[in-house]
Amino acid sequence: MTNLDQMSAKELMKLSREALEIAEAKRDKEKEDLRAAIIKMIEDEGYTLEDIFPRAAPITGKPMKKPQVAAKYRHPDNPGLTWSGRGRKPNWLVEQEAAGRALSEFLIRTT
Repeated sequence: MTNLDQMSAKELMKLSREALEIAEAKRDKEKEDLRAAIIKMIEDEGYTLEDIFPRAAPITGKPMKKPQVAAKYRHPDNPGLTWSGRGRKPNWLVEQEAAGRALSEFLIRTT
């Protein structure tokens, strides 16, 4: 065992980085093992991961795509510029509002 009091700051920082790398690798391995065990338990009961967790990422580990949300606002001069009303307002809309225009002016009207 290393006596930490005898180590320099540089040596301690190196040891800290190495320990963190090892801990992260072990944590990743533990998660992989746990995931495999859960999938095996589910499959042993005759189900799929999607049967039990319908919104879970596929077994491939690839994240699921977020559903597309319809555009709610449209730029008056460039119909290709739209915004769903979620997340941060696009620059074109911020500029239009700064120029005194109301958000409601850009609503996409559906009939």
